[in-house]
Amino acid sequence: MVILMLIILAATGTFAPDPTATSVAAPPPTEAIAPPSSHAVTVLFTLSDSDLRQDCEGDGGYADIGPGTPVRLTNESGVVLGATSLSEGDYSGGTCTWTLTIPDVGDAQFYSIEVGDRGQITNSSSEMEASGWSFFISLG
Repeated sequence: MVILMLIILAATGTFAPDPTATSVAAPPPTEAIAPPSSHAVTVLFTLSDSDLRQDCEGDGGYADIGPGTPVRLTNESGVVLGATSLSEGDYSGGTCTWTLTIPDVGDAQFYSIEVGDRGQITNSSSEMEASGWSFFISLG
């Protein structure tokens, strides 16, 4: 049926361009809107305690710190920009160190990081840029 219609259109010339039609130029492209920038935020967290176990599970007053402890990054309004958790830490003589990365963090005026429920540490955008988008946190 479609082939028959094309043959009819070809025979009548109705599909040919109109020679009297004028062309209209396409409008100029609009300026592209730049997407918000994003950053990978690195968190270097160190826990030191003479009672610290080699599996980096905190003990006593640090029993809430260890693999699985949540880590949250928020902006000045308290909106969560990213989250992760402590993995297996690197143990060395009473100290455990974790290096975490929170990818694709958008722009904000202030960034606050919190490990578990230990309270937030806040840096301004300029402080984050100066630190290479990193937080350095130690406990104990």
